[in-house]
Amino acid sequence: MRLDSQIHDPSDLLCQNPNVLSAQVDQELALMSVARGRYYCLNATASDIWKRLEHPTPRYVLADALTRDYRGDREQIRSGLDKLIGQLLEEALLEQVNAG
Repeated sequence: MRLDSQIHDPSDLLCQNPNVLSAQVDQELALMSVARGRYYCLNATASDIWKRLEHPTPRYVLADALTRDYRGDREQIRSGLDKLIGQLLEEALLEQVNAG
């Protein structure tokens, strides 16, 4: 599966899985998937991305906001974002929602 080809349709949105529990621990965010019986730790940047996905958000909007807020290279940010989103989707921590 190619991560860079996922969700380029503006009608496809990403959001947190509402069944995942989360708690802030210093600069990291701890996530708990009760369904999978697993927990995860997100670093400060991944925690920021997680918080931005509290409500359904198109991936391109998220990428634009991160590029602006972190003042980084758009392609590098998009690549890292695609990798993180792919991992979070694979673990069912995020959901894809079709707005159309």
